[in-house]
Amino acid sequence: MKMLHKELEIMVRNYLDKRARGIEAHDDLIRICRIAVIGEVVRAPVSKSSKIYVKGLAKKIGVVIEINRDRMRNWPFQMLLDLYSEILQEISNLEKVGRETGFNERWSPEVTEKVEVTGMTLYPFLPKRRGVGRKEYTIGERIEYLRSVLKDIGSELIARVLRGMERKGISLGDILGIEGKV
Repeated sequence: MKMLHKELEIMVRNYLDKRARGIEAHDDLIRICRIAVIGEVVRAPVSKSSKIYVKGLAKKIGVVIEINRDRMRNWPFQMLLDLYSEILQEISNLEKVGRETGFNERWSPEVTEKVEVTGMTLYPFLPKRRGVGRKEYTIGERIEYLRSVLKDIGSELIARVLRGMERKGISLGDILGIEGKV
């Protein structure tokens, strides 16, 4: 377990370094979270119903529901991690369609059919604007919106891992190579 925590410490340091340089390190974050679960740094009970719920949730973000940091704080760690992976997949699907049809293409059910191959249906609209009714968005705008949600979820995940490491006696100062308490 000690070895695992040391490895986690190095991975977190590298991840934070990449993020500071503006590099998106999605795979690194997912790996960190999985090791944190194995090393019991964070508690993450896994339930099948959560996985199914998250699959549906990823498609509804910005369509039916809004997700913000306050709301996320009460969600189980594993659920957030699954959602992070689902949104990454959703963005990847949208980018494929965008490359074929153009990112300024209006989002419509026909666009969705092209992505159906992966077994995911994507929704053609972002949130209803108050008083305006349904505003249509482009594929590019949908991708940007999902990326902002992804950034929030990523921040929440790494924050929980850091808090868990602190509980295990690894201070943030050790991780960042800073003397004293942070």
